[in-house]
Amino acid sequence: MRRSFLALLLILSLVCGGCHTTEAGGETEENQDAVGLPQQQPEEETETTVPGQKTAIALAYNPSDSLNPFQVTTEYNYYLLPLIYEGLFAIGPDFQLENVLCESYEVDGDQWTFYIKQGVLFHDGTEMQARDVVYSINQARESTLFASRCANITSCTYSGRYTVRIRLGTPDSQLPRLLIIPVVPRNDGDEENPLGTGRFMVQSQDGTVTLLRNDSWHGGAVGVESIRLSALYQDSELSYVIGAGVIDGVCFEKPFATDTAIRGNFDVTTFSASDFHHLGINKNSGPLSDPLVRQAISAALDRDLLVQKAFSGYGDGVSLPVSPELEQFEAEKKDPDALLKQAGYADTDGDGIYNDPEGNNLTLELLVPEGSEMKIQAAEIVCQSLVGSGIQVTVHTLPQEDFQQALNRDDFDLYYGETILNDQFDISQMVQRGGSLCYGGASETLTQAITAWKSALLGEEEQAQQALYDAFQEEMPFVPMAFGRGCVVTGQGVMHQVVGANRNPYYNLHQWAG
Repeated sequence: MRRSFLALLLILSLVCGGCHTTEAGGETEENQDAVGLPQQQPEEETETTVPGQKTAIALAYNPSDSLNPFQVTTEYNYYLLPLIYEGLFAIGPDFQLENVLCESYEVDGDQWTFYIKQGVLFHDGTEMQARDVVYSINQARESTLFASRCANITSCTYSGRYTVRIRLGTPDSQLPRLLIIPVVPRNDGDEENPLGTGRFMVQSQDGTVTLLRNDSWHGGAVGVESIRLSALYQDSELSYVIGAGVIDGVCFEKPFATDTAIRGNFDVTTFSASDFHHLGINKNSGPLSDPLVRQAISAALDRDLLVQKAFSGYGDGVSLPVSPELEQFEAEKKDPDALLKQAGYADTDGDGIYNDPEGNNLTLELLVPEGSEMKIQAAEIVCQSLVGSGIQVTVHTLPQEDFQQALNRDDFDLYYGETILNDQFDISQMVQRGGSLCYGGASETLTQAITAWKSALLGEEEQAQQALYDAFQEEMPFVPMAFGRGCVVTGQGVMHQVVGANRNPYYNLHQWAG
């Protein structure tokens, strides 16, 4: 099945059980068996495998697409890009920023200066230089895949071999988190398979594409010698090919979207992702105009139950719009009953539902788009959570087009929202006036807090970001629910420990063997 890049946001799920499940860098545990794909029985293994001995592996690939990082359109190939290409920076499994091709940087207002590493070689042995970085960033500015990351860049130039200068339209203290942009040689941007500086280099011969180990990689030893790229078009094939060893690894960024299961022996490693699920709020609608009521909804939500049931465990419950991997940011715990009483509500008729001063029940409607059983189930869990705290919510499903029109008209109380946040966890488009995801009223307070965060001096960004989240908790323009987790599926016991990262599921593939 050919998949468009848009399907990266709608990837079919893989609900694991009976497999070994590991969080990135965590302990392994066993569950009941299941991987969420159409049913098909894999062949039984006839030999005992020893982890890490398989140095020639195979990964899923779409041969109808290229491996050009500025032109790729299918998710299988998108997942392969970090194996071949590198950027100035990368985001690790814990969402910490990692210097890759950048040695150091300086910032003066909207002017950034990056000093790139010397001696880094492209796959043909030529040295990567500043002009290649500038060329690649300017290519990215024109590409569909990376254009949004570069929207604030007004100019990108180089000085000498190893210095890159970027000027922004407005200050952004978090710019390095957006420079996860593949670097290719100058003028190679239109090649089907441009050269890179990564762990593997592309070899295409007689219709077969293989990734060969880059023995000159600046990052150290690579245990995997080669990766055969294996064409897969139908999800129904995956149960067989993984179990039989036809391929050795497949990534799923949304392993919670279907409940159709298969049986088999697999290792499944989960990783944190930026797939953000939240309750959108119409701040101009009746009781929801009161921030205390909005805070009470957040405080009453049972996120543990939500993740366990609706996400099948593949999620992290959150009270802030930032990954819990960034543990330095904390949300204040509040009592929903105390908040509602402070807002003037009381259960005056004894039916378990709070009443406003006029005696009206605190009743809300939650819009959910049709077509997602997972979201409908999640919405029902939300209702269960809130009714236990005296807030009555009913679920109303709408066709996707009608759902979107209702949001555009601000014709809702609550809605089920999902978006992929960037690596900055920037919520500007959700709260600022005219933002593409701003429904139910903008927030000037949070817009100003975001501006202060983006304008913060080096060393002061974390304090400014915490101030943003403090303001968020007071205003509660929407209710964070969870970040979905992705996963990498490999043959059971075949690889050393697998570690994935957001948009980089094969993060430590060079350590899978050897």
